[in-house]
Amino acid sequence: MLIQMQSCTAPHGNKYGLEAIKLLFDWAVKNIEFDYLVYPVDRKNIPSRKIPEALGWTIFKESKRKTMANTTLDSVFYRISKE
Repeated sequence: MLIQMQSCTAPHGNKYGLEAIKLLFDWAVKNIEFDYLVYPVDRKNIPSRKIPEALGWTIFKESKRKTMANTTLDSVFYRISKE
């Protein structure tokens, strides 16, 4: 299952993303079976990186790849187990 979230600029700084990810994780624990969840984020997107870090998620993978637009996507993947 893939769940993707994106917000516009206006709500930045209000911790809505942190609240949404926490609620989504709590819902997933109660409603679906999984071993772990993954949160991918662009390495340079510090506000988005603060969300999983504030929730105790850990980096388990980093990657760089070329996009179809011939730019480099530099990603950090955070992960948390169900338990």
